[in-house]
Amino acid sequence: MIPKRWIEAYLWFLLRNRLAVTIAVAVMTVFFAYEATHLKVVPQFLDFYPGPSTVRVFGHEYTWRKGHPYINIYNTFRRMFGSANILTVILEAKHGDIYNPTTLEKIDVITKR
Repeated sequence: MIPKRWIEAYLWFLLRNRLAVTIAVAVMTVFFAYEATHLKVVPQFLDFYPGPSTVRVFGHEYTWRKGHPYINIYNTFRRMFGSANILTVILEAKHGDIYNPTTLEKIDVITKR
């Protein structure tokens, strides 16, 4: 537990130097608020789940954890498409090209969802 004398000394310091403490807290608040505007939160899917673990011993690589099957599928799709967070839909026109009102309307409905 913190001694009572230390708490009293701290409180007396704060009361005697109110203006300096207020200015210091205000400056720190402005600084951290400015820095928070440059903060980017970019979560990566793989950061949340452990993948396969390999160990290299004397030039030989040993896999001691295969990883979850879903993570392996995610990695496969990511290698194929550049990202596993992309949905690719193919809409094929039965007659002619896609530049007709019916097909363009279907494309519009699909892309708005």
